[in-house]
Amino acid sequence: MTSKEKNSGVSNVIKLIKKALNHHFGYPVLMNWGYPVMYMSVGLALIFCIKLVIARLNPDFSTTSVVGQAILMPLLVLIALIFPGASMCERSRINANGKFTGIGPLFTAFLSGAPTLLIYYAFHNISSWMSLTLFEKMLFPSFYFAKPEGFGINGILAFIAGNAIPALGVCFFFFGLIWSRFRKSNKKIAALIVCALLVLFSVNPVDSASILVIALWCCFLRDRAGNIWAPFSCMMGAFLTSFFVQDFVSMVDITSVQSASDINITYFYSSFPALLISAILLLFFMRLLNDFYISYNDSLFITKEEQATYEETESKIPELATGFNAPFVFGLIIIVVIWILTILGVQL
Repeated sequence: MTSKEKNSGVSNVIKLIKKALNHHFGYPVLMNWGYPVMYMSVGLALIFCIKLVIARLNPDFSTTSVVGQAILMPLLVLIALIFPGASMCERSRINANGKFTGIGPLFTAFLSGAPTLLIYYAFHNISSWMSLTLFEKMLFPSFYFAKPEGFGINGILAFIAGNAIPALGVCFFFFGLIWSRFRKSNKKIAALIVCALLVLFSVNPVDSASILVIALWCCFLRDRAGNIWAPFSCMMGAFLTSFFVQDFVSMVDITSVQSASDINITYFYSSFPALLISAILLLFFMRLLNDFYISYNDSLFITKEEQATYEETESKIPELATGFNAPFVFGLIIIVVIWILTILGVQL
């Protein structure tokens, strides 16, 4: 075999590899729900590594401080969620924000933030106890930041970097872009997939249960209100509620407990009533949102143009199975590795 034939054979192999990569990882003609997961995972892994580098450099600030939060969280949201999500929406002409259906659903979603926060507190307390009981150690989230006292400059900075920006990014990417890649007939499956992806993205073992429940409620808000601003309003309502209930409902400080016996039984006394009250309130809000949804989507008020727009949008959404693809599997592997490192105690 001559050198020319060898070079030709190598060239053919390279072309086949490029063709295979382009086929499996190339930009899809119709954006599916699995493709964005790859970019989300790569962005998450990148910030995970950046946090490692910062920690090894021993700067004047801690990566768990308010300053560390102000640097890492906006970077995480921008690189893993906003930039790739906005790019895909622009290129594929996807309306991720949804449509405005009135102030009623948004105000109801904002009020639902109160029981949502109580659910978070309750599940956090129960999960903290279970973590110490089953694993004999606290499973810290991959991105943990100390909560500042009061609402001074540090409090405002923590709110913007740790609450407002992440909430906006999560609502846009998960309840906007990914949610929009499911057809209306698959919304129940969409809710399960979106919630699972959000739990995985959080890399927060101790709060996985609470994040799952809250994500399910946010999916319901997204469906009933028809836009991403309803889940965002709920998250902002939950944050504001935290200032009023912190003296009545206690939350376990995961940095101050080392065994299950360190968790006072009063945490459970407050957690279970909180769950019951929250369930009752959410059922009430659910009824209101259903009424808003029925009123807005009544066939008597839908014009032919709106019906045509809906049918055109549905035709641009691929089948559910197309989301189970190579980019999704690749992204899932990256997230699983990060989870394993976090559970093993690699705190960066």
